[in-house]
Amino acid sequence: MAINLSSKKILVIEDHAHMRETIKHILGSLGARFIVTEESGINAITAMRNNKFDIVLCDYYLLGEKTGLQVLEDARHLKLVPSLLW
Repeated sequence: MAINLSSKKILVIEDHAHMRETIKHILGSLGARFIVTEESGINAITAMRNNKFDIVLCDYYLLGEKTGLQVLEDARHLKLVPSLLW
């Protein structure tokens, strides 16, 4: 089964630059054209307020003010994502 992400808006939340770029490259190889990357939870929440994403990939161990789990819980509470898969 081939995966085609060409019509999906994807948000990648990852605090390590190398990992962000690696994930972005992998998603691009699967056809993704609209990929937003953020390095912090605060920036990710702002991005989710400004765009409706089909897929959100979030690192669990974010450095800084919030963990990845807290970011996703905030997004769910603010109704910025329709559903979450844990």
